[in-house]
Amino acid sequence: MAITAVPEAVRENHIRVAGHLTVAEEPGRVVRALRDRYGFTQEALAGLLRMRRESLSRIEGGKVAPSAGVIQRLAGILALTQAVREHLAEQEARGLRPDEVYLQRVAMALRLPPDVAEETLLAAEMAYEQKKRGVLKILEDTP
Repeated sequence: MAITAVPEAVRENHIRVAGHLTVAEEPGRVVRALRDRYGFTQEALAGLLRMRRESLSRIEGGKVAPSAGVIQRLAGILALTQAVREHLAEQEARGLRPDEVYLQRVAMALRLPPDVAEETLLAAEMAYEQKKRGVLKILEDTP
């Protein structure tokens, strides 16, 4: 499955996150909620954003507003993470292996730096597998 542009759902998520952060009265709270929703630790997300964990903590605590560059990178990272989740679930439901080329093209279309894209892809895939194992464990333990 070759793509030359970002799938519309990924583009919409990217724009929605960036817009929400830009106009939020308390963007730090939004950053924290998004970080929690996507399953990133402060350390992991700060690394992807190429900042110190303490800097991300100050943003989340409302002491500092995120810059336009941070907002753009965060929106791209989260859009790629969502795309990875959806792709892995779809491929798994079809009994197919993940299409790594497709995911790399999505990352490139989001204009993430290559090193950030690779780390985001890896982190998103690991988080997906961890969440899947957690759900399966719950199902096994349910009488």
